[in-house]
Amino acid sequence: MDTPLFSSVIRLHALRDGLLPQTQGHFALAAFLDIVRQVDEDLAAVLHDRNARPTGTPAGRKPFTLSPLHGLPAPRQGEARLRAGHECWLRVTLAGEALFGTFIHRFLRGEARPEIRLGAMTFGVSEVLTTPGSHPWAGYTTAEALLAEARAEDTIALEFASPFGFSLGDNRVEIMPRPELLFGGLSKKWEQWCGLPLPASVERDWLRENVLVSEWRMQSRMLRYDKQPQVGSEGMAMFRLFNADTATLCALNALADFAFYAGVGRKTTQGMGQVRRLDRWTPPADDEDLVE
Repeated sequence: MDTPLFSSVIRLHALRDGLLPQTQGHFALAAFLDIVRQVDEDLAAVLHDRNARPTGTPAGRKPFTLSPLHGLPAPRQGEARLRAGHECWLRVTLAGEALFGTFIHRFLRGEARPEIRLGAMTFGVSEVLTTPGSHPWAGYTTAEALLAEARAEDTIALEFASPFGFSLGDNRVEIMPRPELLFGGLSKKWEQWCGLPLPASVERDWLRENVLVSEWRMQSRMLRYDKQPQVGSEGMAMFRLFNADTATLCALNALADFAFYAGVGRKTTQGMGQVRRLDRWTPPADDEDLVE
């Protein structure tokens, strides 16, 4: 089975003046489910159900992620003030042709320009970008292509563009990019979403011993969701791979590219864990701190 992977950027403009809280990933989730509901009410209900899996979509964790709203003015006292016409954007990633088809159909129905509501604010949709190159965070591929095109590189640099955290159970959260949690989580989601085998060596004990964080530049950040605040880290990190054969190197590089669509850690459907691979790593100057 080969799974199509999509990343769509929704360009928005505020329809009137208003305020938005600094943390709005939960609003993005509600907006996405409403988009799906307008095309397929049953599918929206299934996506909303924590334990259900939509027909024709990958098993396991929900087959989509959402970004925070980008392009907001600097917040004051936890809120951003927007003027009518202010432009910003939201990103949606989706696994599977059926789910993407439902999502994009909402914007192809030929009616007046659709609107999206985020909290108390209403935005008009200017355009939806999915074609590679149309936006740095847009694109599409397949799991099979990620494996076939993977590079056997022993260094991987990632940008964590929104805060991430790994749940350890018992209300414990790890906010450092431990390789066994990062790549172990990606491997599990790859198995759930894509169903393509990876080398047996890509398991947590091996990752713990043979993948190291060689450099990082990160800071912690608190996201204030309505029900419960969430802490996470964002920034950049470089990973070095040791004692890996070519097949394992290619698998880990494919997972690094897969992270662009899958996200990492918890609450990826509410704006956390947005990741992309960096082609170049620029280390901080000697007099700069690696950790802020």
